[in-house]
Amino acid sequence: MKIKNSKLFFVNKLPVNSDFVICKGLSLLTGENGVGKSSFFNFVKANRSHFIKNQKIAFMDQFPLSPINDVRVCDAIDLLSRGLTHFYYEDALLLLKDFQLEYLVDRPIRQLSGGENQLLKFILLVSQNVDYYFLDEPLQYIDRSRLDVLKKKIQNLSYEKSIFLIEHRIELLEDLNPKRVLMENCASEVRLYGV
Repeated sequence: MKIKNSKLFFVNKLPVNSDFVICKGLSLLTGENGVGKSSFFNFVKANRSHFIKNQKIAFMDQFPLSPINDVRVCDAIDLLSRGLTHFYYEDALLLLKDFQLEYLVDRPIRQLSGGENQLLKFILLVSQNVDYYFLDEPLQYIDRSRLDVLKKKIQNLSYEKSIFLIEHRIELLEDLNPKRVLMENCASEVRLYGV
C-alpha cells in the first residue's frame, strides 16, 4: 500500500506531505507527541477506499470498547463472527486462552479493566483475516506479564500480514525490528516518510 501525498490531509492547518509504502511486516509510525500521528490514523481509517483497493483492512483505535448496554465478551465475539465473513470465532477463543483471559467470556465489556479492554480489542482485531492491520497505541494499559505475549502475537502476524502501528513507547518494540516511518512538523508542512 503506497501512501503518497494526497493533498487531502491537514494537521494543525498544515498539509501533510507523505511518501512511503506499507508492505508486509511491521511498520512503526514515530514522531513527537502532538505531531498528528493519531490524526493520520483516523484520516486513513475514514478514507480507506482512497488508499486501499480490493484488499481488506482492520483498525484498532486507542479508545476503549464501551457498549451502550451489558454486552458480554462472548456476545461481542459471536456478533462479529456472524457479521463479518473474515472473522474467526475459534481464533478469538484461542487468543483469549493465550492471554489467560478465558474468565472474561461471560463478563460485560463495561466491567473490563483498561488492560483487559485493550487486549479484547486486539483479539477482536487479529481474529479478522485481513491484509492490513492498523493499530493506534496497542500496548497501553498492558501489564508486563501479558506484554510479551502481545508482542509475540504482533511479531508472528507481521510474518504474513502488513501491520502499521503507532506507539509512543517505541523502546518496547525495538526487539521486533520494525520499519520506521517518521512524522515531523516542518515550517510549512508535516512530513511523513520512511527512514
